[in-house]
Amino acid sequence: PEGDECHGDTARDTLEQLVTGNEITLVAGGEDTDQFNRLLRYVYSDGLNVNLALVANGDAIAVQTGHPMERDFVAVGDQSFEAALGMWSLDACGDGNDLGVEIVDFTYDPSGRDADNLNGEWVALANTSSESIDLSAWVLRDESSRHRFVFPDGFALEPGDEVLVRTGCGSDGSLELFWCSDDPVWSNGGDTIILQDSDGTVVDRDRFPGDF
Repeated sequence: PEGDECHGDTARDTLEQLVTGNEITLVAGGEDTDQFNRLLRYVYSDGLNVNLALVANGDAIAVQTGHPMERDFVAVGDQSFEAALGMWSLDACGDGNDLGVEIVDFTYDPSGRDADNLNGEWVALANTSSESIDLSAWVLRDESSRHRFVFPDGFALEPGDEVLVRTGCGSDGSLELFWCSDDPVWSNGGDTIILQDSDGTVVDRDRFPGDF
């Protein structure tokens, strides 16, 4: 998580504990920098792979960018999610209530060129509870630090209803919302769909694999 997001402070503190006072080795792998010109490196602290340790503790997300250790990172990330560790805990930043909204379906690779068919990309969410759920300020995001969709104020999902969140632009309705992103959100090479409540707690997560 980013520093101002749910579990961001805890993740930063854990990272600091893992590296402070130790011999640090940086190892390149895959792309050299990210979109913010930050170095992309495997970090070893007295021989410990810090990146992998953070993912294992639920303090980081295993991104699917084709880096050499992707398979190991993704496997460990799935384990930390299943164990509800760190940022994946239902009480990470809230009261621990399972509010009953789930990711039920998605399309990440629409027909044609993705950039020409943004509304062919979508994620479907369902209210599986017996009560209306206010999704105001909830967030739908991918595994990157770029893509965040914030649900509009006053948007509620009734019991049994599904809402479709499309990547492109359009007129919002009671069961269809539009991200209005300038580019595709969901990477065809593999991505993680994350739904967070207004406190930032992860309510549900789904992942589709890339090619290892």
